[in-house]
Amino acid sequence: MTEGLAAWITLIFLATCWVYWREARFQEARSAVASPAQTAAIQSAYIAIGGTVASFVYRLSFILFGIPYITEYGRAANASQFGLAIVFVILISGGLLLIERATRGISLHLVDRKLKLNNTSLYLFAVDTAKVMLVAAAFGLPLVAGWTWLMETGNEHWWLGAWALWFAILTIRMLVKPQIETILFSTTSDLPEGALRSRLEYLLKRSGIDAASLRVIEASKRTRRVNASVTGLGAHRRIFLHDTLLEQLSADEVEAVVAHEAGHVHFKHLGKAWGGLGLLGLAGAYVVAEITRHANLEPAEAVGVLLAAYPSILLSVRPLLVRISRGFEFQADGFAAMQCGAGAVQEALGKIFAANHGVWDHHWAYSAVFDAHPSGRERILRLQQHTR
Repeated sequence: MTEGLAAWITLIFLATCWVYWREARFQEARSAVASPAQTAAIQSAYIAIGGTVASFVYRLSFILFGIPYITEYGRAANASQFGLAIVFVILISGGLLLIERATRGISLHLVDRKLKLNNTSLYLFAVDTAKVMLVAAAFGLPLVAGWTWLMETGNEHWWLGAWALWFAILTIRMLVKPQIETILFSTTSDLPEGALRSRLEYLLKRSGIDAASLRVIEASKRTRRVNASVTGLGAHRRIFLHDTLLEQLSADEVEAVVAHEAGHVHFKHLGKAWGGLGLLGLAGAYVVAEITRHANLEPAEAVGVLLAAYPSILLSVRPLLVRISRGFEFQADGFAAMQCGAGAVQEALGKIFAANHGVWDHHWAYSAVFDAHPSGRERILRLQQHTR
């Protein structure tokens, strides 16, 4: 099994590097003299290749050497399966998260810094990394402990309990995501009284959304990027507006952005994503159980293999998830166009792309795998249909 798994991970790795390389070449060919946005996209693609290489080498070393060695050592030392599973979480997941954060840090300080988009100091980035790892441990360790215990019971249907535990933790994480973001990473405040707040409250009211869910997040401490988002489920749902967005967009454009986020709520996109991930996780738990049974893996060994293979598993299903996400974005744009007019949404998109130094087109392979939002050109073309 080890050789087959290593070959599959290698195949996914090579495909991923090809996608990033094609994106870099695509941006290089866009014009004789690359714009700052295109230069940033090219540099980001090459940095992503570096991070992908580091992750691949790290994971493959565990698949071929680390997991077998640690498992054999654990048998000799009569170590518990739970203890070995925790070791695998720390070494594999912890190491991969550090590689991901290092790649992110390089991109921030080599790319975003040149574009004057990054306000994060190295100290603040290190503190944020520690917080990210603590959050990951808070959700990941109970999951691994539960999975290990369920596998040790010997029940052939252990995977159903494992899926239920995973889905419960996923639900909790989605519910408390707004609180995690605001408590650990930023501060939020109410939108100041005035004409803009009245307009947005009226927009949310006619969209059937509680106006109290709208919050302004202090993003400028870390970035100059302009953004807005909706996170959480049910009563925990929040619509966040970056303070940078309020600084750089007009009232009409801000209203269009909020209408887009309201569209996600109106069409219940977060709830659909939650349910879809649940079904996908159920299928994944069954596949893991079958592989564990046929390969005769011990519980801790199965956990280690799953952790090492997880990034490749995620990349395998990303095209499906991206396709669904892009459909959601088109729906939200359409909702915003009906509420505020397609022209206002187009103006907001143009202003955001300019402020964030975004590129308007991507290579088709990159869009299919990594671009959860449609390209700016695709969104503008779709919006123009609303004006006809």
